[in-house]
Amino acid sequence: MTDLDTYYYRVEMPKVRQKIAEFKSEMGNWGKCKRISYLYSSLFELDAELFERYTNYKKSSEADNPYIERSLIASHIPEIEKEIGKLEREIAFIVRGSQGPNQGITPEMTHQARDYPIEYLIDVKRGMARCIFHDDHNPSMGIKNNHFHCFGCGEKGDVISLLMKRDGLSFPEAVKFLSGV
Repeated sequence: MTDLDTYYYRVEMPKVRQKIAEFKSEMGNWGKCKRISYLYSSLFELDAELFERYTNYKKSSEADNPYIERSLIASHIPEIEKEIGKLEREIAFIVRGSQGPNQGITPEMTHQARDYPIEYLIDVKRGMARCIFHDDHNPSMGIKNNHFHCFGCGEKGDVISLLMKRDGLSFPEAVKFLSGV
């Protein structure tokens, strides 16, 4: 990480996060309702497209059409399902956030949690570790700048997401643990 990167993440990003938080508080519930409305309309469109692709694939299979035709129909199904998952997670995040405060989590606590050495959570040797998300006999998880990426199973994230996935914690619980609260 260069000095410019360090400056950006330590000085400029907190300013950006603060401006976003101010904008969100100004928008209040009206902004949340508008966003959820937009997300649901996008979700309905994707659900309809997914249903159409599954229907067309089934018809193509029943008609014993060539494999290439069926593969073209099905080729976008994983992308659509992934996008649907993203929309559903964002909707859930907005709904959870509107049900109460961020459970006492401050930006400083999150920053402090992100600085918690990942080496304290998993055994790291020369920038590599055995992946904790699958049966790993040889180190396949790369560790760099307090982030991880498993080249075997594809899991990746920062120290907070590692703790969340490893111990089944929510974001506030992981931040509180890592920041020592």
